[in-house]
Amino acid sequence: MNIQLTAMMTLCMGILSAQIEMNYSYEMKYGKDDTDYEYNEHLLDINVNYYPFSSYIQLEYSEPPLLGYNRTTPDSIINKVYIEYSGDNLNAKLGDISTFYGRGLSINLYQDQTIDFDNSIRGFNMEYYYNNLMFFSIIGRGRFNYRFLPINKRPDLYIDNRLNFVGLNYTTPFNLEIQYSYKLLESRIPKDIIKTYWEFYQGNNIGTDLRSYVPGVDNFDILTSGISIDTINTNGHNISGAYYGNNL
Repeated sequence: MNIQLTAMMTLCMGILSAQIEMNYSYEMKYGKDDTDYEYNEHLLDINVNYYPFSSYIQLEYSEPPLLGYNRTTPDSIINKVYIEYSGDNLNAKLGDISTFYGRGLSINLYQDQTIDFDNSIRGFNMEYYYNNLMFFSIIGRGRFNYRFLPINKRPDLYIDNRLNFVGLNYTTPFNLEIQYSYKLLESRIPKDIIKTYWEFYQGNNIGTDLRSYVPGVDNFDILTSGISIDTINTNGHNISGAYYGNNL
C-alpha cells in the first residue's frame, strides 16, 4: 500500500509540474463471446518520468473481465505499480517486477493481459554496473493465480511464491557475454488446493499407483493430518553465454 501511495503522489506531481513528463494509454474491451458471456474491461496505463526517477501505474476496472477477477473496488483497481531509479551505474525498481535474465531461461517474469497470465512479483530489483560487470538481484513475493481447467473464466487455484535471485553478468572484450545466476524459490500450496488435484486423480491410473505405494492414501485428511500448507523449495543454478558478431 505504501508503494501505491508513493506512486500516486508521483502522478500528482507530474500533473502539477511542467518539468515532469507524463504519458498514458487507455484500452477498453467490451462485447460478448461465443457462449453469450458479456464482458466489460477498462485498462489505464500511466507513466511519469522525472529523471532519474520514473513511476508506473496500471489501473483496471472490469465488471466482469473477459478473463480473470472483477475489479471494481478502490483496493483492487490498482493492478500494477512500481517506482524506478535509473542512474549511471545503478538501476533500481521497487514494486511489481516484470523482467527476465538468461534469455528467459534463468527467470522470466511477465504479465499478459490477453490470456490473463501474470507471474510477476512485488519486491525489489537491482542492477549495478562496474566496467564490464553487471550485478543483479531480485527479492520479493507474489501470488500466481491459475486455472484447474483452461475453460474456466476465473482462476480457481493459486500458489504463493517467495523469490530470492542473484547473478553476475560479464561482457568480455571479444563480444562474448557470460552470465551466472542462482535462484531460490519457495512455493506455498494450501491444503485445499492439493486436495483438488487429489480428488481429480483418484479415478485414474495415477490415483491407482498412489494407492498401491502409499498406505492409507485413500483417506486424504488422515494422510495430511496436521498439514495446512505444503512448501516446495526450488534451488536453481544457471550459466548462459552469448556471442555478438561484428556488424557487416
